[in-house]
Amino acid sequence: MPVAIYHSKEGDAVELECGMPVRSQMDGTARVQAGELPCGTMATVTHMGPYEGLPNIWAALTEWMTSQGLEGAEAPWEVYVTDPGGEAD
Repeated sequence: MPVAIYHSKEGDAVELECGMPVRSQMDGTARVQAGELPCGTMATVTHMGPYEGLPNIWAALTEWMTSQGLEGAEAPWEVYVTDPGGEAD
């Protein structure tokens, strides 16, 4: 399942990292680097529907975290359960 990690957003520019899980450690290259997601307690939400609904989902998750006295420690990420190219919603 593809992963998108959002490192920063300034205006319309987003610095992000895209990844694909692999079964075992692999060597990187100049353009493709090996990495890993952090472990620990996570706040998660599942979104079903078009991309246009994602900002509302992120806002709801952030609001819930604030209400619980939580704040993110790492860059947020998304895991795509379906192939965005093959599944419009």
